[in-house]
Amino acid sequence: MGGDSLCFAVVAKRYAEGDCLEVIEVGNAYVEHYPKGRDSVRAAFYLASCYLKNRDTANAVPSLERLAGWPSTEHYMNSLLILAPYLERRGEYAKALRHFELLERENPSHQARYDTRRGMLHCAVQLGDNEKIIDYAKAFLALGDTPEELREYAKYQKARSEVLLGRMEEAYDGFAELGLQPKKNPIAAEARYRMMQIRYSQKRWETLMPLLKDFVRQRTVHRYWLGKSHLLMAQAQMYQGEFAKASELLLSLRKNYDEPDDGVVQESKDLDLLIKKVRILNEDLPPFDPAVRFEKGGYEDGK
Repeated sequence: MGGDSLCFAVVAKRYAEGDCLEVIEVGNAYVEHYPKGRDSVRAAFYLASCYLKNRDTANAVPSLERLAGWPSTEHYMNSLLILAPYLERRGEYAKALRHFELLERENPSHQARYDTRRGMLHCAVQLGDNEKIIDYAKAFLALGDTPEELREYAKYQKARSEVLLGRMEEAYDGFAELGLQPKKNPIAAEARYRMMQIRYSQKRWETLMPLLKDFVRQRTVHRYWLGKSHLLMAQAQMYQGEFAKASELLLSLRKNYDEPDDGVVQESKDLDLLIKKVRILNEDLPPFDPAVRFEKGGYEDGK
């Protein structure tokens, strides 16, 4: 019996006896001296199992990664199931995404598929990969029986990515689906504003006031997004030369808005000042900016 076999025999014996401290000591020696030994996969499994039994995932990772490199072994899927979410929690999103994608190809169980697709979407969002965000949001939503909060998250990220890729009609439809109940739902309230943003960017002025009036009728408690929608409407009126209407709308907003420190009131004052400069001093309007921006204060910031 060769040296590698003798060493591994000790590892296997100690593992069978439940002596994880000895497994870790001898197992690491085996892996160091015989990295390509014929029992290296089983040794990696024993090491990973003992580290995990001791709640030491960080030290289990090298062994798990070794197992994840052998798709034909019985431990392959289990190693991915542990590795992918661990790397996600550590913020190693690119590596986590690769492992989630490998796991998805293995056709895991329903629960594992739910965790996998949730993880793929979250990692893609963190990496800012808009094409993958759309694909993985669709895959997650296709599962059907998932928590409503996560379904909203998937729909929001899908619509947001479509905006960033310039697919405005798809994005509008996505936000319209999210914006059905804006009275108490902050995501729905933001979605109503995003719908107006998209139509504003397209200079489809005639659609803005009906959207705003419908938003007002919903009597949302999330007044930030309603305030932002009024600002957007006033900007649209300004670019159409309806300065008096814009100023009147801004004045009404300031009179009725009861949150002085979230930026809406100050934006209203700044816009009103700009309108006065254009009307009284004949200054030029700034160039129209069609960009749809996802500024701080949105869904992911908990507004």
